[in-house]
Amino acid sequence: MQTSLVLLALVAAASAAVVTPPELPSNWQRSAPAPARKLTTVTVVVQRQGLERLHDVVARVSAPGSKERQLTHTEVNRLTRPTQTALDAVKSWLSANKVEFKLSKTEDRFFIKTTYAQAAALFSTEFSVYSDAVTKRSLTRATAYTIPESLEQHVEAVFGLHGLPLFAEDRPKPKPASALGAKVTPSQIAQSYGITNVNVSRGTANRQAVAEFQGQLMSTKDLSDFFTRFVPNAKPGDDQVYKFVGYNATGEGVEALLDIQYIMGVAPGIKTEFWEYKNSDFCSDLQQWTSDLLAASDDPLVHSISYGWQGDLSGIGCTDSEVKAVDTDFAKLAAKGRSIIFASGDSGSAYKPHFLKPGDLWPSWPASSPWVTAVGATYYKDGQASNEEVASSQFGSGGGFSKSFDAPSYQAADTKSYLANAPDLPPAKDFPAGGRGTPDVAALGEMYQVVVSGVAQSVGGTSASAPAFSGIVSLLNEARLNKGMQPLGFLNNWLYANPSMFFDVTEGSNRVGRSGGPLKYGYSCTKGWDPVTGLGTPKFADMLAAALKA
Repeated sequence: MQTSLVLLALVAAASAAVVTPPELPSNWQRSAPAPARKLTTVTVVVQRQGLERLHDVVARVSAPGSKERQLTHTEVNRLTRPTQTALDAVKSWLSANKVEFKLSKTEDRFFIKTTYAQAAALFSTEFSVYSDAVTKRSLTRATAYTIPESLEQHVEAVFGLHGLPLFAEDRPKPKPASALGAKVTPSQIAQSYGITNVNVSRGTANRQAVAEFQGQLMSTKDLSDFFTRFVPNAKPGDDQVYKFVGYNATGEGVEALLDIQYIMGVAPGIKTEFWEYKNSDFCSDLQQWTSDLLAASDDPLVHSISYGWQGDLSGIGCTDSEVKAVDTDFAKLAAKGRSIIFASGDSGSAYKPHFLKPGDLWPSWPASSPWVTAVGATYYKDGQASNEEVASSQFGSGGGFSKSFDAPSYQAADTKSYLANAPDLPPAKDFPAGGRGTPDVAALGEMYQVVVSGVAQSVGGTSASAPAFSGIVSLLNEARLNKGMQPLGFLNNWLYANPSMFFDVTEGSNRVGRSGGPLKYGYSCTKGWDPVTGLGTPKFADMLAAALKA
């Protein structure tokens, strides 16, 4: 009998695809078995098709001067819909195992809600509770899991089994009082970049949003107080969030307050939404967010996100298949005409969390996806607002070259030129010269005045630059919609075709850590695009003129 059981196990293993989890960082340790009856959610993404056609659509609808129409959510989901054979095969497997599931509105993934015991049986795995010795957080994670061999060709990725939350990092430390410079407010940003001449209708067609992923909450009282202090010419109601989506709660979170106050403060009158996702598995949360956007027929046109991971993605449990699945969602959003704007990171190019091995340089992901726009950070030289901008020195403006994605055609010439002419490059073995380069652009990123619990404090980061730049894009969309044009949508083809729309930042580097201390390796600002400040900072008048021609 024992021999028969062993043989059956061997046969089962031989007929299944085994997925091994990424190695856990040393700060996570197993603490207890998972509670068998507790509910969990797992998402199975079914293999999409038509990706070459999808990429071609993005290239055509986002080409400068293109008259081609962006796709509706129905059209883009139909374009990449899995085959009926694949959908039926996965559905039959789930039904046979008697787990609760539903097909997404995008018709390309199944959301499974079940107990840990049932999930363990479905995926032939074991769940345990793990604790983070540094942050004292805990989560439940699976060991290696299996998918029936007959389904391997149909399953693109599985979310919810191996992921980790982002490592809890402190915000960049403020400069000492002796080094403080000009304070940055919406009015100061408008003055520096010449933001004017856009009539905001305050309608619902042109909306923007921030997305929060680490349990960050916002205070509507602080937002109103911010507008009273720093956006004095706003109209009644401009300080109100138009819509809350997801985990709906209010509270105090510096990151969330920075995001919402500056995307709204830079573009007063643009209807703004706040999308909130609980702090759990970052890759799963991203997938849920992109799925929600793709399922919506009337989601905002511009999305600002200040979260990412600057390191080997195995450090947060993200597998290559999960990264590729999220990236496909970003490409679909690009075809749908959405501008997805990510902060490029606050850790230069060589920062390593304490539990990661030193060596390679890592740009931040998802900012390094070729289907999103990455925003780096600058500040005024010597802290004086009358001076030109240089790379941020309070923290390192995140940037570099991706190991996951090749340099796309829109920037290939720029990255090649930089590498041929830049001084003091890191060792060639530490970065992929042919990788996607980030950031794409930059904006002021230090000394932002943010109201937290009724008190204005100075905050910095590319997570300040990203919502400010996003607000600018929303104003450009407003001008286009007023002319009967479609929104800018995926920005990067247009940005790289119009480098004169930016002030070229040529001074500084990102050999700077999160706390402002020096790093051994990084990149220098140069003439033209560089992996510190991208193409540079906005010239709004030139951007507006180019947007109305595009």
